Amino acid sequence: MSALITQNPELKIPRSGTSLDLTRSSTGLIRLGEVAIRQTRMNSQPAATEPSPKPSRSLTRIRQLSRLLDNAIAIPGTDYRVGLDPLIGIIPAAGDYLTAGMSAYIIWEAAQLGASKKTLTRMVANVAWDAFAGTIPIAGDLFDVAWKANARNAALLEAHAADPQERDRADTGFVVLLLGAIALIVIASTVVSLLLLAGLWRLLNNL
Repeated sequence: MSALITQNPELKIPRSGTSLDLTRSSTGLIRLGEVAIRQTRMNSQPAATEPSPKPSRSLTRIRQLSRLLDNAIAIPGTDYRVGLDPLIGIIPAAGDYLTAGMSAYIIWEAAQLGASKKTLTRMVANVAWDAFAGTIPIAGDLFDVAWKANARNAALLEAHAADPQERDRADTGFVVLLLGAIALIVIASTVVSLLLLAGLWRLLNNL
């Protein structure tokens, strides 16, 4: 009560014994009670919490594209999912370039979101493994189904976004270098695929 009086000096109770003073004292007590009730209600209300930030449109696009490429289709009777990536990859040469282009787009978007050099390098490594494994007929497609490079890259980007300590953002030159590396990897994997197919063709003709 004394604290409320200190905070509200205009509510001090007169000490005189006259009837007028008693009336003023009663009014002051009523006002003090109202102030106490208001402060109690304010203290009992939960503190407002800031809403969690919504993911950016770029991150949402990356999630959707990676899901489309790696986890769009559920295999009946199992908990496993496949995407369009291994299906498109069946198309000779053109399929590999198309899927590599979409993987490169994910990496580009990741760079625009501020992904670090370490994160982008790991993303390119995932695509490289996918590309070189795809040069092996049939086995490469099975590896593609299991590896899910785009889903791995989306997970890497989300882990980077959730870690406030990792903010070594890659510069434009580094990003261009990585995209050039992806192009060379795809070209090299195409050459290897053609060499393997040519060798297999010669082997079949010699039988």
